[in-house]
Formats: sequence, structure tokens, C-alpha cells
Amino acid sequence: MGRGIFTTARVAAGDLLMVAAPLVLLYCEEGTTPEIEELADRLTAAVAATISSGRSGGSSSSVGGLAVWQQHALLQLRSAGIAGDANPGQMPDLLQLIGSPADFAAGLQAASSGQQQLKQQQEREQQQQSSLAAPLMQPPTGTLPGPEEVLKLAFANSSGEEFEDPALTLLRGTTSCGQLGIWPAAAMINHACCPNAHAMLVGDRLVVRAATGLAAGEQVFLSYLGPQLFQPLQTRQQELHQVWGFKCNCNRCKAEVRYASSSSSSGSQVFQVLIDAHAACLDIAEVLDTVIDDEDLQKIAELQQQLYWLQQQVEAALQAAKPPANVRRRLQASVYDLYDLLSLCADQLPAQSSSRDGSKRSSTSADSVPVETEALAACARIVGAIIPGSNAHADLVTEYMVRAEARFGERHQEAVDALRMARDAHVVRYGRCSEGLLQLLMDTRAGAALL
Repeated sequence: MGRGIFTTARVAAGDLLMVAAPLVLLYCEEGTTPEIEELADRLTAAVAATISSGRSGGSSSSVGGLAVWQQHALLQLRSAGIAGDANPGQMPDLLQLIGSPADFAAGLQAASSGQQQLKQQQEREQQQQSSLAAPLMQPPTGTLPGPEEVLKLAFANSSGEEFEDPALTLLRGTTSCGQLGIWPAAAMINHACCPNAHAMLVGDRLVVRAATGLAAGEQVFLSYLGPQLFQPLQTRQQELHQVWGFKCNCNRCKAEVRYASSSSSSGSQVFQVLIDAHAACLDIAEVLDTVIDDEDLQKIAELQQQLYWLQQQVEAALQAAKPPANVRRRLQASVYDLYDLLSLCADQLPAQSSSRDGSKRSSTSADSVPVETEALAACARIVGAIIPGSNAHADLVTEYMVRAEARFGERHQEAVDALRMARDAHVVRYGRCSEGLLQLLMDTRAGAALL
């Protein structure tokens, strides 16, 4: 659970901020994540082995225990609900939490010599980390936590995904897995509902990059939330309080609070419209799943019209409230399900889908690939405004790029704009790289979506 990590120099979007080694890490089949209790049991066993080896005078890491840096890192983690100011002058030594970077290249190697550019870039980043970190030599003097405290620490500091980055998985020739772990250095980063950094697993390392440009001395934020990040304010705050024991006060939450408590009718109205639209989308989603399974195209079209009506209500309320562009996207993120469901409906009706006014429109392609772009573009822009460089952002803009080219041709302005969005998202996700490597990553991600 975060204490606060700050930049020491100005960084650009996509720049490498941290490569963190795991304290404990579990894998499972793609599509799920290991249980936190299982992760806590693994860490508890490692603590027990460490204590036992200390009594016998052996090396803890050689008998399944914790390395010295891991012992220090464990003692610096906090469980949920423990308050503390994010003061960089009082922070633990971050370099003591990153771990030994000597084998970092192994976690970043490409699958073949044909990916030499990717390997060279990753080796440069490894050298950058190696020049900073130095292993601790002396064991800590504090008492390592017992099973109950380890479980609390696991709940507060663990993170994971149900899959790995699709482009890197294909390029490295590995199999995507679900994972859950504790990366102590990254766990020191605080949460925001509009984070300025993103993280992805490469090998066993958690790679953290800037999602936006950051000034020197600016605090770094990650999101602790999964899908709840695209839920209304109350849902996010409830999840954060129940799991981590704090109330978020990020810029996005502040903006929503302002509209919720606004004295103007337009301000309070937009907040209520968003809440009502989100609730309606939850009901529609349940019905839509059933009718898609039944291949009931008429019912799908009817649900699509309901969603269009909700969208009109949301857009009218936003227009009346006149929020700044960045706030508008953040408010739209509270009803992201609305735009996602619209895109899903359009995909089920590729040959003839309904427009907002109820008329029919043609939407076909030579190879029967869905070419709806409006709702998909809205999804991509909303996600890009909340967590740029995330896997979801890269996936959405890549799909938008492919569809825009299929629908309009590569020289059409929408296709050009979609390509620019995709390039920008990949730079933020993977860092600045050569034109050839950037194109390779984009093509690989597009190909992964077809597998």
C-alpha cells in the first residue's frame, strides 16, 4: 500500500520509471488470477524458511526463504488503513525495494534474433536500472511478520492480471498467464482514479512507465482498481475503502464531488444522469448477454436503441454542464459501460445496424469484419483519458485503427487519426523506440487480436 513515490527529474509519457522485482509471485492459467490467500501462504512459508535458516546459520534464499533485500522490503510494506503522509523526505530507500537487477534482461529477452531491436532497447533499460540499484548486504534487525499480518499485507499490496501483454507474449514466444504478486517498490506508489503511470509484467518484473508527462518532484500514481476504475464515484470509493481503507481525493474524484454537490441545476443533473445511466446499463447488460447467446438480432437492435437514448441523455446533460474537455472524459468514464455496450451491439449487427434515429445503415466489408467505429472510438478516447498506455487502451486504439482503415481506407482522415492514436498509445505503453520496432509492436498486437 502506497506511501508516495516522486519523480526526481522531468519525464515524458512512456519513459521508464521503475523495474520492480517481486517479493512473491504466483502464476495460473490465462483468464483468472491466483487467490490472495494462496499468495499469502507462499510468503508465509518463505518467512518461516528465512527464520529457520537464520537459526541454523544457513542461507535463507537457498532453502526457499527470502533474500536479504526481500526481508527489508517486507518490513517496509504497510497493511490497509494505516495512514501516513506522502513525504519524499521520509520515504524508505526505493533502491532497496527494487531487487537485484542483474538478471533483468532474462525477463525481457525476445524469442529470436529477429527481434534484435526489442532486445537492444530492453538491455539499455536494464543497464539504467543496474547503474542505480545496489543489493543490501546486512539482514534487517526487525522481526518478520507472522501469518495474520502477512495476509493483511498481501491484501493491501498485491496486484495482478488475468493475462500478459499480448504483443510481448507473441514476440517473446511465451504463453500468456494470469498472475498475482507483490512488487514492493511498485507497492509504494499511491492510487489515483486518473493515474499518471501504468504498469505491466515482463517476465517476473513489473515495469512502470509514465502515462503522461511529469515534472520533477511530481508524485507518481497507479490505479489500484480493476474494472471498477470505470465505475461511478460511489462504487470506486466503496471499493477503495473496503479493500485499502482510504478515501480517494484525486482530481477525478474531486471533479465528480463538485458536480454532485453543485448548487447549479445543470451540475447536479449531470451527476444524477450518470448514476441513472450506469444503473440502466447494468440491467441492459444482463439481457444483452442472453439475446446474444440466442442470436436474437431483433432484440439486440431494440436494446441498441435503448442505449442510444441513454447516450443522448448523458450527452445532453454534459452539454448543459459545460465541463472542460478533460473533465468531460472523466465524467464519461463513469458510464463507460454505455459506450462499450453500444460497440458490442454494433458488432452483433454488422450487416445492418441501427442508427441513433432508428433508421437502418449498411455496415459490411469484403471479409465480414465488423467495421463499426463510432462507439469503439468513444471507448478508446475515454480509456485513453483515464489510463493512457494501459493494455485496454492499446487494444482499443489498435482495433479502432484496423476498423477505420477497413471502413474508410488508409488515406481517409479518420483512418489517419486512428493510426496516430494507436502510435501514441504504443509509445506510452512501450516507451520511445525506433519506427520499425513501433510498427512491429502495433502489427503484433493487431495480429494477436485475431488469434
